[in-house]
Amino acid sequence: MAYRLAEDERVLLPVFVNIDGFHLSFTREPVEIPDMAEVRKFLPPYQPKHAFFRASQPMAQGVAVIGGSLYSYFKYQMHLASMKALDVYREVSREFEKIFGRSHHTIEGHMTDDAEYVLIMSNSFATLGKAAVEKARENGMKAGLLRLRLLRPFPESDIKEALKGKRVAAVLDQNISVGRGGILHSEIAAALYNEKEMPLLLSFIGGLGGKNISVQEFEFIFEGMTCFTLLSLYPFTPFKNSWLYTAMACAPAGAQGIRDALDILIRKGRLDPEEDLKVIVLTGDGVAYDIGLASTSGALHRNLDFYYICSDNEAYGNTGFQLSGATPFSSKTGTTPIGKMSSSGALLPKKDLFEIWRSHKPPYLATISPAHPVDLINKFKKAEQYKGPKLFINLSPCPPGWTTDPSYSARLAKLAVDTGIWALKEAVYGAVTHTVIPGKFKPVEEYLKEQGRFSHLFQPVRQEEVLGKIQEMVGLYWSEVPSLSKSRRNA
Repeated sequence: MAYRLAEDERVLLPVFVNIDGFHLSFTREPVEIPDMAEVRKFLPPYQPKHAFFRASQPMAQGVAVIGGSLYSYFKYQMHLASMKALDVYREVSREFEKIFGRSHHTIEGHMTDDAEYVLIMSNSFATLGKAAVEKARENGMKAGLLRLRLLRPFPESDIKEALKGKRVAAVLDQNISVGRGGILHSEIAAALYNEKEMPLLLSFIGGLGGKNISVQEFEFIFEGMTCFTLLSLYPFTPFKNSWLYTAMACAPAGAQGIRDALDILIRKGRLDPEEDLKVIVLTGDGVAYDIGLASTSGALHRNLDFYYICSDNEAYGNTGFQLSGATPFSSKTGTTPIGKMSSSGALLPKKDLFEIWRSHKPPYLATISPAHPVDLINKFKKAEQYKGPKLFINLSPCPPGWTTDPSYSARLAKLAVDTGIWALKEAVYGAVTHTVIPGKFKPVEEYLKEQGRFSHLFQPVRQEEVLGKIQEMVGLYWSEVPSLSKSRRNA
């Protein structure tokens, strides 16, 4: 293919075939030698039309191109030829595939058709990347891999088309441009700069000097692609406000330090009050319900003036959707698989974080839902008047973990409220009010049957006892809600 491309009269440029060393240097693979008749058909004898010496046609070859105008024109001609080479490469690759049965297109996609998260690579480690993608698929993540086979000319349009509609793309460079970062990431970022609907682009560097990229490192990359913390990468941020990362368990302690520092600087006159900030903690349910509960309790006890927003997807989503204190009874997770040990998933009910927090009697505490935006806005507006902890628990459907279509997320959030599984309420200094109560509750199975994590309750055998227990738990909760007449009824 390299000879055909270089010898095409529309190109006539050298072609470099790069094979990355170190890793390949110590690799042995079978090589398929094609039939010589097929080779001659694909690559006929070269008949140059531009480089020859004849008495009747004098021509200079191998001379220096000097002088500003001539050199500029010469380089521009090289650029035009290189750009034409992209179409020529596509023609050559199609013919190569037709004759030899192997494809070498500008890019190679592995499980990318329905992928939401795409790993981009350009080297031999892509073989390991494919295995990592397949493992991520087994864990419920819609992952794919995009491998570049051509770097110059850069296949910009092919890359744009391949990434259209994807949520996150992570470029894994096996190189580093000192002072800038990964070379391929910079190329792709520039190509996507003016595009409106392109994925969030992340950069990773690995395999330098032939260092192996482990399975765990690939897993870290895929976890990072779904991780909120990677939205800001030091020292840059896409947000309009400052951002501080802490260890997962101690975000409220970090919030205390920021709040105290702001208050002291303002009191000493070293910071204009106009420069004051609201301190907000954003966490997932693994932190809120489990590993960060002690830190949050301390902040509540100290009456820290901050907002705490928990995105509750009911599992440890960052590490493969594993059981957490937020996981509801009978849910399937990475650590509560359906099998001989249990046919019903999680054996324990979900922690009541609302009540755990309410026992501290914070100024304001509420549950919220993306399916009820007016209720959500009203609660944040109401919380503004209080000084001290203001806490929110948001039900956040997780398509990979719940095994649902992302387009159903708002619908599922609404069903959670309509079935009574997710109660929308608020507590002001401990006094509870339910803010949305359906006129008639729907059966809980309407919510459960939409999610793959509960599919074992319906197939291969319908588990009536478990379904009845879940319905009973929901009914018991609402039977204990005092004086529903005081709540704002929403039919």
